[in-house]
Amino acid sequence: MKTLSKNILLKAFFIALKGMLVAPIIIFLIYEAHITQNREIAADHIQYVAIITTLCWSLFFWIFIPYKLKHYLFMLLALAAFLQMFFFNLYIKRAHLLDSCLDHGLVWDYDQHLCRNDCLSWNDIQKCIPL
Repeated sequence: MKTLSKNILLKAFFIALKGMLVAPIIIFLIYEAHITQNREIAADHIQYVAIITTLCWSLFFWIFIPYKLKHYLFMLLALAAFLQMFFFNLYIKRAHLLDSCLDHGLVWDYDQHLCRNDCLSWNDIQKCIPL
């Protein structure tokens, strides 16, 4: 009985440890899916969110289920696809630039795809509304 309770406590400790390690990663991935949602990358965003969702669910199940080699290989494949899109996809990079521009209080030029500090706002009809 004593070893059984010890094993249960040890398993609960490892599940809690995995959960504390995975929670910030899942939060980052959800935030990443949120900030890249804009009209600049409408087509690539669907793939990106699908990869992020797959990675989040893989990490979530990793907390509770003991994984085998094929599970780790699948998670590694999803991670490689995410990292490829995060670092090398021009539309995702543009979405990060757009988010950074708006965070700094500047205006994003949707025609030239750059951050402007000489505009008050931007719309499709008048384009840049000067200060």
